[in-house]
Amino acid sequence: PKGTTNRAPSSCLGHESADGKGAPKVQEGNRVLLNVYDLVLLSKNPTVDALGIGIYHTGVEVYGVEYAFGGREGCNADLVGIASMPPRSARAKFREAIFLGHTQLSAVETRLLIKAIGPEWKAASYHLLQRNCNHFSQALAQRLLGDQPIWFPPWVNRLADVGRPFVPDSLYHWALRHVQPPPMPSDDDGDDED
Repeated sequence: PKGTTNRAPSSCLGHESADGKGAPKVQEGNRVLLNVYDLVLLSKNPTVDALGIGIYHTGVEVYGVEYAFGGREGCNADLVGIASMPPRSARAKFREAIFLGHTQLSAVETRLLIKAIGPEWKAASYHLLQRNCNHFSQALAQRLLGDQPIWFPPWVNRLADVGRPFVPDSLYHWALRHVQPPPMPSDDDGDDED
């Protein structure tokens, strides 16, 4: 589809090998996509792109649903930070979709997985540099793809990776008190779809 790119050789993405052994069962909808959004207009700047230091939001799309993680310090401790939404509908400028592989899980198993990992991804545990939407997307993609090798683009979280050692917690917490992220769309857990 338009806007979908492969960023690694097909052998790294779980495609059928030349001998046809060990290939995932491919069915409609079991493709796992990483949807990437620009959070700052500067991110589409060619110089910034070349340096690989844009500011990005990501979500994982599978079976026609996109899953993303968000929250902030001070959220209700019991609030799950995983949201489900229509694909490519996050409140940021869509940049591209990157094909990661095919999941062996069914749509129902995928929804059960999301519910099961909810306690691991509480909204109050969100940290812009240490536990953000990109960390979640990578962890979810790995759970969806199982033992398949996964290539996750390093540039989507590079700014957090580079900035972590240089931003003291005191500055980070001060910024959180003064800058609020946009709210995430409401979560519909899809119980009525089972």
